[in-house]
Amino acid sequence: MKKSLLLIFFIAAMGASAQFTRSTKAIDLKSIQPKSTVDAAAGQYWWGPATPDRKMYFYGVAGQAETYDMAVLFNATQYGLTGKTVHAIRVFVPEMPAKAFGDSIIVWLSTSRPSDVKKANVFVKSLKTSELTPGEFNDIPLDEPYTMTSRGAYAGYTFYIKDASSEDAKFCMPTVETVTENSGWVRTSQSYPSWYNYADFSLAINLLLGGDFTDRASVKDVEMAKSSVGTTTNIGLTVRNESPKGISSLTYTLTDSRGTLGEQTYTLSSPIMHMGYDHIEVPVAVGDNARKDDLKVTLVKVNGVENTAPETSRTGTGSLVVFSKSGTKRVLEEEFTGTWCAWCPRGIVGMELAEKTFGDKYIGVAIHMGNGSSPEPMETSGSGYSTTVMTGLGVTGLPGCTLDRTTGAIDPYLGSSISSFGIKDDIEACLARKVEADIDVTATWASDDKKAVKVQTTTTFYLDLDTAPYALGYILVSDSLKGTGTQWAQQNNYAIFTQSAGDDPNLLELTKKKSIIAGMKFNHVAILGKGIQSGLTNSVKAPIVDGEPQTHTYSLTLPTSTNLVQDKENLRVVAFLIDKADGSILNARETRIGAPVGIADVQSEGNNQVVGYYNMQGQRLQRPQSGVVIIRYADGHADKVLLR
Repeated sequence: MKKSLLLIFFIAAMGASAQFTRSTKAIDLKSIQPKSTVDAAAGQYWWGPATPDRKMYFYGVAGQAETYDMAVLFNATQYGLTGKTVHAIRVFVPEMPAKAFGDSIIVWLSTSRPSDVKKANVFVKSLKTSELTPGEFNDIPLDEPYTMTSRGAYAGYTFYIKDASSEDAKFCMPTVETVTENSGWVRTSQSYPSWYNYADFSLAINLLLGGDFTDRASVKDVEMAKSSVGTTTNIGLTVRNESPKGISSLTYTLTDSRGTLGEQTYTLSSPIMHMGYDHIEVPVAVGDNARKDDLKVTLVKVNGVENTAPETSRTGTGSLVVFSKSGTKRVLEEEFTGTWCAWCPRGIVGMELAEKTFGDKYIGVAIHMGNGSSPEPMETSGSGYSTTVMTGLGVTGLPGCTLDRTTGAIDPYLGSSISSFGIKDDIEACLARKVEADIDVTATWASDDKKAVKVQTTTTFYLDLDTAPYALGYILVSDSLKGTGTQWAQQNNYAIFTQSAGDDPNLLELTKKKSIIAGMKFNHVAILGKGIQSGLTNSVKAPIVDGEPQTHTYSLTLPTSTNLVQDKENLRVVAFLIDKADGSILNARETRIGAPVGIADVQSEGNNQVVGYYNMQGQRLQRPQSGVVIIRYADGHADKVLLR
């Protein structure tokens, strides 16, 4: 399938930011040569987000006539720029019809964000648009060099869009793909009249700086690492380049309870450019002792020479969790969807395919959200998933999902790679993680009237801890929900925009359906949630003893809504274990009500209740599916049947 075609619709559905939208136009910066060039002399470097290794994209607002003010903060303290001299400003002049652009562009430099750019306190220059080259970088020299103070400086430019009817005028803000802190300051005369730092992009503005530059890099983040004893695991680091030259290698030390390990050198596959970030993973042998350990990573050299960044910034801290053995990992997908969401059918397809592909190693939960003007019949405040919770998980638009709360917001079908059933790769990556606990769950009706469910969860950890930085949460899920009326009809844009499916056979099936799909049965629907955000208090207790099970019992009272509880045979309980250190979901388990999870437990029951459905590969199914299925009963026997 054509990835670029899919990308267009992913951006349209999810939204590039809360206020701004992005066009599909992209330019490789290495193909653009600056005009009115100011050559860098000895000891001078062009410094800023727009480096040749990146792509440029274009954002815009409401598509109306207004003035755009754009700026990048060059943080002197963060990047060691105090005392450096500014010689020129480089800006990208967007290309658009002559009638769209105003008569001039103002380029400016200021120690603070100016209320009036014409009064910027360091440098202001107004240039006629006819003096500049559109579709290119243009270099504007300062009248005299400016010496940067510890306050740093905002470099910016301002132009007026007088006719926003064309696409180029509508998407007129040049940005680069790598986000750098404080590089997205924007103000517009009508749509957004106050300065705001947008975190979704970096503006294409550079400075020509002179001075004595050294090699320096800082650690912005150290991820928690987990593995079982006697293995080697990777420690994830986010590294920032604070020097003008690209970083090709980093020499680091690791310190934990065993002391400081010897210096190791990591060679990057492609350089980190200045003001840029990169995520790298460095290996460490975890040793033979199960433990939760403090970890310190220090970048001692950059490109083979001493790292001159301050100690506080070149050192990062994290955690190393080592356990006696790894539990059986299952992945939890939390997808946000709605019948009114016309691109959401691909999420339904993604969840069905994931269930068939991964069996009981995959647990899918569909959270139906209304949007105010379009009510959602399967939305409930009792689900525990408010809009605040959704955005807190990083999901800002529908369809969107997160896996184990570790992936950020990704597409529930395209995944992070934006490719055909790309979420399969994301699920496999989650399943490959080692985890320090197993989780088992059983659910039975609390009374004959079946108004409440008694849930019992057994968690077994494989390390000793004096504290309990974990918690359990529960989700009650229903399958086969259906209803009549327009609110129950699933909107389907693939029937209208058939080209959006490309040649993907899974999405092509959606093009054959109607634009409003009536009579659907909705599966995986979250109808009740407890401990959704941070788990239930005291659901896991200290001390935690290696190999010793802990049991938690909880009661779930069914919702009274007939929209949500239609057939009690279609209800399931999901138990999940939260790591409170980073908010991720460590492990999860799912069961039908009245059915123990494990086959060994099934055989100990003395009745003929159906307790599980399995495919021919022995993978547990979350519900009966068409084809040959193995049905297991509580008395231990099993039947192979053909379901249609």
